[in-house]
Amino acid sequence: MSSGILKGALWTVLMRLSVRALGVISLLVLARIFSPEQFGLIAKAVLFKEVIALLTQVGIEAALIRNPNATQQDYNTAWTLTIIRGAAICLALIIFAPMISTFFSEPLLKDLILAYAIAMLIQGFTNIGVVDLRKNMTFHLDFNYNMLIKVSEFIPTLLVAIFLESVWAFPIGVIFGSITAVGLSYKFSKRKLSLELSGFKEFFHFGKWMLLHEFSSAIATKFDTFLLGKLSTNKKLGVYTIGNELATLPINEIALPVGRASLPGLSRISDNKEARLLNTQTLLITLAIAIPASLGISSLSDEIVKLMLGIEWMATAPLIKVLAFMGPATVISALSISAIIVKNKVKTLAFTSLINFLIRCATVYFSYLYFGLIGLCYAVVASGFMRAFSLLFLQIKYEFIDLSMFMKGILRPIIASLTMFKVVVIMKETISFDILLITVLTLVAIGAVAYISTSYMLWAVFGRPLGIESFILSKLRKQ
Repeated sequence: MSSGILKGALWTVLMRLSVRALGVISLLVLARIFSPEQFGLIAKAVLFKEVIALLTQVGIEAALIRNPNATQQDYNTAWTLTIIRGAAICLALIIFAPMISTFFSEPLLKDLILAYAIAMLIQGFTNIGVVDLRKNMTFHLDFNYNMLIKVSEFIPTLLVAIFLESVWAFPIGVIFGSITAVGLSYKFSKRKLSLELSGFKEFFHFGKWMLLHEFSSAIATKFDTFLLGKLSTNKKLGVYTIGNELATLPINEIALPVGRASLPGLSRISDNKEARLLNTQTLLITLAIAIPASLGISSLSDEIVKLMLGIEWMATAPLIKVLAFMGPATVISALSISAIIVKNKVKTLAFTSLINFLIRCATVYFSYLYFGLIGLCYAVVASGFMRAFSLLFLQIKYEFIDLSMFMKGILRPIIASLTMFKVVVIMKETISFDILLITVLTLVAIGAVAYISTSYMLWAVFGRPLGIESFILSKLRKQ
């Protein structure tokens, strides 16, 4: 089963890296076409689309994945609920679009939100049977499915942006992607579906707590964007949005894929001891990648912005330097949520998310009022770690993680990453090539060598315990 989760994670990482590669190319092009103010306007439109989508997320896919005995009636009910949800989101966006536009004093915002409303309605008709691609751990098909969708969104977005230089490039791309997603879902899943609500009671029992969890998480996650959208300018919002995107880029391609793969994998394990060992190993291996990635992004924030966005976006650099530290917290939270769902402790998860929501909103609000944009960034990171530690505590409480193994295993990547960070910061003062890309790649290589060598020496000193080092060596010996 561990190899199944690994393969699933690798396929999902490959999927997200491929998708993100398109996203990075798109960002590089769009950042040179649109101003921070225009990015801020789009961020407002996307904000409310995503908030309403998250507010109505009741864990339908998660319920099907964790239920090995899901019937055709369950799939019919799930599909029906998905259609209803899509229509409800569309209706809510149509109703609130004029109010939101007035609230932010942005006339164009209304039309942009209405375009996203159409996309959400279309997405509701996606064949819920595609969840079987993950449930059956056929992640190569899941990769193909998601990659084709992203390409169908990427091409029209880029074409409209280049030739028309209009912010309509973003919603037009999303609409094309939604249409493609629906069409492909019936290609990748042959499951015949019909409108039915006979399994609603079972979904409601699971979904009511998932709804509270998603509600709390949605508001907490998007509160910073909402706050900036109301109290700041479009330019500052655009700078923050792009900075946050770049800072969390590598981590989102690690945490979310592993979480996506671990849920179906852990759901299949009945032995608690085996599940605890696998969950702990997965968390440690993922953090051994996420921690150095986060510190690496932070140490090279100035160079990354100059290389990818240009001098006019340098205001994002100090934000990236702080927000990059959010990486390990994101990893812990993503994997913890999957484990807690498998343990069927969704009610506890929901109330924990509600408490974290209140803490995050309060810290972000007051930090921004007293310390400005950089204070908001520190508050986002601090509240992110509070959430991560609370979810980690739940895993320990329900004996889904080996605390002794975790504490011993986490010290090495932390020490090695701090060593790498210090080496890169020092070497930045002495290494500089005429071509910025060469400078960045050289510093990345130096950082990688510093991290790997330090990590290996610490592993040997600690008696070669189970971890990413032993995992990699075992794979190399099999080659």
